[in-house]
This record gives sequence, structure tokens and C-alpha cells, in this order.
Amino acid sequence: MKVKTRALTGRVLDFVVATIQFKANDDETNARLVTKGDPLGGVYRPTENDAQAMAIIDQADIATWPDQESTQWFASVDGGRGEDCQGDTSDIAAMRSYVASQKGEEVEISDDILAILQG
Repeated sequence: MKVKTRALTGRVLDFVVATIQFKANDDETNARLVTKGDPLGGVYRPTENDAQAMAIIDQADIATWPDQESTQWFASVDGGRGEDCQGDTSDIAAMRSYVASQKGEEVEISDDILAILQG
């Protein structure tokens, strides 16, 4: 199933980030990291874990900023020179921006993986 990058949320967004960060893993392993974690590193949720997000934000040189009402956040890779993405938090906006820079406007996620992530 194709999903718009700007619509990615929660575990599904974390999973897509994991597929970029941990390219050597298969999809099932990355889905397990997001849903159950591993004994050494815990659950992988850069949309909720500031330390995990910050590592990616630094690596991809992602700039984040709030809108004027501070109800939404925006982010852009390459220090703000990439395409803007938005989210309810700075981490969500940053991870959407990162995915968009690596995978484009849409990502393909199998129905089996979606079932694992949403289950």
C-alpha cells in the first residue's frame, strides 16, 4: 500500500525511519524494533524519543520551527533548505522531513507490515 509521507504517523512513521536507518534489517525486524523493541536497545520510536530523534536531526541537518500560534511544527532537511514538512511535534515534523528527503512523497508498506504495526 502506498502512503503519503506527510500522512505518516506513530509506529508507521517510526517504521519507515527504521527502514532508512537500519537498511541491513528486513521489514519484519524493523517492525519488531518499533513494536516490541530489542533487549539491548529497547523500542525504536524517534517520533516519541527525543534522543533517537536528535541523532537523526543532527545527521540530516534538519531545522525545526513552530508556526506562529505554536500549534504545529515544521521541519526541513539541509538546515532548512529542503521541502517543509509539518507535524504536531518537532520530532514528528523532523521525521517526516527525513523520510521525504530519503524516500519521496510516498512510501510503499506491505499490508502484512501495516497489520503488525497497527496490531
